[in-house]
This record gives sequence, structure tokens and C-alpha cells, in this order.
Amino acid sequence: LLSTFVEKPLHSKLDLMDELLITLAKLRRGYENQDLAYRVGIDVKYISTIFHRWLDLLYRKFKQLIMWPNRIALKHNLPKCFRGKYVNAVCIIDCFEVFMQTPSLLAAQTATY
Repeated sequence: LLSTFVEKPLHSKLDLMDELLITLAKLRRGYENQDLAYRVGIDVKYISTIFHRWLDLLYRKFKQLIMWPNRIALKHNLPKCFRGKYVNAVCIIDCFEVFMQTPSLLAAQTATY
């Protein structure tokens, strides 16, 4: 399935599925490159290369699924506290990250999200 839209690099030590899983693990769980490199047994620089390559591939494959509302809809749905001061705001980026301990039980892990 993956080989239909991505080619394996010539000097790759991992197969495509492993590279995709590394990317998804980094996106979902926020693992550091050093942690992923240790888990998989490859160089930290290679983790970064894999992540950026797959991020670009996933964007190109799924970009048509991203829908952005028109300006009228954005203005209509702008939070009230923004309407006076930030009339032309079209996007609010929230980069808040909280580190927490994850329970060992799977059922308890799913409850934390």
C-alpha cells in the first residue's frame, strides 16, 4: 500500500512501514528524536530526516482533505473577545504542551486523552 505513493530511499536501514510508524509515533506521542533513535537503533539525524520526509509525503497525499472556511465564515465564527481587537484574525495557533505521567493500564491511558 505504501509503495504506491512513496519510494524507499536507497540507503534506508528501515522499511517504509517502520518509517511511517516512527512519524506517527512522533506526531501522536511527541517522542523526542533521541528517544525514537534509541528505540529503533538508528542515528538521531536519520530520525529527523525520516520525520520531515514523511510529513511532506503525508501532506502531499492528504492536502485535498484539508478544508479552510472562507473569510465570511471565519468572521462570523470569530470569538466575541476577538471581534473588537482582532477583526482580521483568520487563524489561532495554540502551541500549549503539557507533560504528564501515563498510566500503565491501557484503559487508563485512553482516559487521559
